[in-house]
Amino acid sequence: MKWLLALVALTAVASVGVAAKVVIDNRDPVPGDTLRCLRRSGLELARGNDALGVMRPDVAAKTLRVVRRWDWGRTAGVLIAGSRNDYVTLALWSGDSPSLATAASLVRVYDRPSAFPVVAVEAPDNGALRRCAARN
Repeated sequence: MKWLLALVALTAVASVGVAAKVVIDNRDPVPGDTLRCLRRSGLELARGNDALGVMRPDVAAKTLRVVRRWDWGRTAGVLIAGSRNDYVTLALWSGDSPSLATAASLVRVYDRPSAFPVVAVEAPDNGALRRCAARN
């Protein structure tokens, strides 16, 4: 009978541990924190390439460059700047969206911004996007 009580107690402890791991692993606060920061800064999300018109000359000339990269575990981010430093674009991606790990993949942000959890552009660059990404 004691072994049955020990087995029940062990099962209860294991189930609590598994539940805690699932909850902690599924929590990815970076996009939510970044969204709140963007809204407080007055910046809107870009859902179509019309909102990213400032990027068009650099996309055509293939002069987009990465200013900074972040890795927050399940979510990663990239800050893209134009050739004249007149704007910056923040794009976040996760396992559910295309990767922006290579410089050649940056054009994906312009082609399909709605495929990413967060794409925001700041023109002119006043540092708000940098602060929002760095805060996380």
